[in-house]
Amino acid sequence: MLAVPLKMDKQDSAVSPAFGHAKYFAFIEGDSITIERNTFEGGGAVAQWIASKGAKELVFVEFGNGAYQRLKAYGITLYYAGKERITLPQILEQYRAKTLLQPDEMTIMGIIKEHMGGHSHGGEHHHH
Repeated sequence: MLAVPLKMDKQDSAVSPAFGHAKYFAFIEGDSITIERNTFEGGGAVAQWIASKGAKELVFVEFGNGAYQRLKAYGITLYYAGKERITLPQILEQYRAKTLLQPDEMTIMGIIKEHMGGHSHGGEHHHH
């Protein structure tokens, strides 16, 4: 099962760059797409929720190191959606064509570094 963070509760929604703060997640199994509201705060909790749903693969734009370590511990395969705006149908097209980018550890570490530099992970919450 593939999990994809979404901005809206729609099958043609754009992918959300947020992971721990994504509003919705699509869960795709074969041809069926279920969209659920994300009620969890923070990457670790969201990673745990996704794993508990039985998702084995995840599309992401960025996340912090905590989320990454948790996802890795659950053995979830990660696909990088890239920085450009992309929609769920486009992701599924690439997924089915097996052209989604599966980044290596180095690439992921670079993405995490950028994520950490992009905004502070202190006590305050930034809403985009």
